[in-house]
Amino acid sequence: MKGDVTGVEEHTANKPKENLGSSLGSHKIEAHRGNELEVKRAILGYETDIATPSKLRQQQLPAWQPILTASTVIPTVIGIGVIFIPIGVALFLASESVKEYTLDYTSCAIDTQCSLVFNVTEDMKDDVYIYYYLENYFQNHRRYVKSRNDKQFLGNVFEVSDCEPFAYDQNKVPIAPCGAIANSKFNDTYELFYVRNGIRIPVPVTKEGVLWDVDKDRKFKNPPIPPGGNLCDAFKELPGVHYM
Repeated sequence: MKGDVTGVEEHTANKPKENLGSSLGSHKIEAHRGNELEVKRAILGYETDIATPSKLRQQQLPAWQPILTASTVIPTVIGIGVIFIPIGVALFLASESVKEYTLDYTSCAIDTQCSLVFNVTEDMKDDVYIYYYLENYFQNHRRYVKSRNDKQFLGNVFEVSDCEPFAYDQNKVPIAPCGAIANSKFNDTYELFYVRNGIRIPVPVTKEGVLWDVDKDRKFKNPPIPPGGNLCDAFKELPGVHYM
């Protein structure tokens, strides 16, 4: 054992050693079995990669910064104006071509039938749309807008999260549709007539085509409707659901 220890000490003492100085500090290179060149190459490659300057590191990439002068700004503004003034004129004329009649029937008592007479003095071509206007109705209020569940509108009638205070009825049964939006009812109805020679002739009104395709095909879906039934029958077949 003593001879073996002496041999190890002599082997260690006889190993050639060399110090490699660099900007990163002093590195000791121990040459053993021909690995000295590989160690030096690895260290030098690492140092060279860090020390090599580049345009990205030195923020010397090509750049262009315009110099704004009167001779460049004024023609640019005039050119943009020449392009957008005709567009604005076309939009203004299109807006002015819309024919609109507004009737205020606030004075009508609740739960009564009112009859209003108005004269259409201009021809209305294409489709005519009927809208109602409400005052003091804040439909963009945050709590009102959030009181809904999009998953339920896709047919999952038991999803009632975020629908408070219209999520469950007094018996803790889920409400469908739930939420403040679905349970806000404006039930005024309209019938249009035009009078010719003292005779009232009904004006046909349709509800088809007033919904966007993306809403009809992707955002809103009814639960499965039984054959020969309607939407009310579909909700009746779902136990534990209070449908409105």
